[in-house]
Amino acid sequence: MIDRSILNNIPKKPGVYIFKNNKGDPIYIGKAKNLKNRVSSYFNKKNYIGNEKTYEMLEKAANLDYIITSNENQAFILEANLIYVHKPKYNIMLKDTRVYPYILVTDEQFSKIKYVRTKKEEKGKYYGPYSDVKFVKDVIEVLQNVYKIRSCDRDLSRKSKPCFLYHLGRCYGPCYTDVDEKIYQESAEKVKKVLSGDITEVKNYLQKAMKDYAKIKNYEKAAQMRDTLFKLENLFEEVAVEYKNGKNLDIIMYEPPVYLVLIVRKGYLISKLSFTMEGTLEDFLYQYYIVRKNDPPSLISTLYKEEISSEILDFLKEKGLKRIEKI
Repeated sequence: MIDRSILNNIPKKPGVYIFKNNKGDPIYIGKAKNLKNRVSSYFNKKNYIGNEKTYEMLEKAANLDYIITSNENQAFILEANLIYVHKPKYNIMLKDTRVYPYILVTDEQFSKIKYVRTKKEEKGKYYGPYSDVKFVKDVIEVLQNVYKIRSCDRDLSRKSKPCFLYHLGRCYGPCYTDVDEKIYQESAEKVKKVLSGDITEVKNYLQKAMKDYAKIKNYEKAAQMRDTLFKLENLFEEVAVEYKNGKNLDIIMYEPPVYLVLIVRKGYLISKLSFTMEGTLEDFLYQYYIVRKNDPPSLISTLYKEEISSEILDFLKEKGLKRIEKI
């Protein structure tokens, strides 16, 4: 266990403290409004009687580092980021019950759409996570049918033979032919709009296209538009009536130790995610939202009656959340 004399150098300021083992690896990370008072509490055995996990952590701790922050909220955010990076053994960790896929629209001259398993440092807009790969592939297929943006990783600096999707009319083919960049990027922006949950425009487009093809007796194309529309409507499942008001929200439910998150965008349920975690609702909220790169919801609805601390609320407001609603 760490010698009590270490307390002499710890300031009475907000920050993050890091317990490390004899190899220098973080084994527990915590935040504090007053670092000295919080760390001092670990040297009073009365504070963790019956808490075998804390006792074991202190037995294995060989050193302690700390980082001073300007305020408590910064300490809160720094703690969450450090826990996410280091994954200390004795911190309560949020665990995905499975690996969820994302949809990525890349940020480049001719954007591409593709599904990815993890969020790599690839520039672009990530959407998700989604509940299954088939859903993701079907969404990409529908969007390519309508907006024709590429999904390949081809080098566009030189022209090459067109791919199969170009021949199917599902890609503009910037690898093969000259494409108007403005028109292409307008299509990419419309793809992003759909992935954000707004499918009104694409539905109207498909309905009009279906009627127009039928008028000129191109029944094959009309049927293709009909099938694409049907698939689109089934992919973006509408939720209960009370949420058909265009709101972006996450609905969080809990049955120990599993958290279920329903992601609703523009009144459509676009994903259902489950996680396991031994911890409180507050533990879940900040570990879940600290790593989200995609657009946050304006509203979170929970089945909980417990109060949410001002620290958590301030953190969520910084992420774009307007309020938490108890249902």
